[in-house]
Amino acid sequence: MGYSLPESDLAMAQFLKTCAPAKKVHFEIVNRDQDRSSHFEKTIGKDVYDFGQDQVGDDSVPRFVLKHLAHEPDDQRYILRMTLWKKSEINE
Repeated sequence: MGYSLPESDLAMAQFLKTCAPAKKVHFEIVNRDQDRSSHFEKTIGKDVYDFGQDQVGDDSVPRFVLKHLAHEPDDQRYILRMTLWKKSEINE
């Protein structure tokens, strides 16, 4: 999270290509801009990872964390308290 993979960063693109697992795995893009997965596909290639992006917007990071990482209610409440977004907006 938090790296946009600029087209000029050839070293990181090459690193992601050469260090990819033998079997294609899911690579979730968390970015406020929509359709960043196509940028990653273009920069790294479609055959290496299965790129996806289901969280978009200014609240993409807390939405991702709540959906995939924070499973305990106390953790979820803490994340909601620490964000600027309302719970109803994040749980859509």
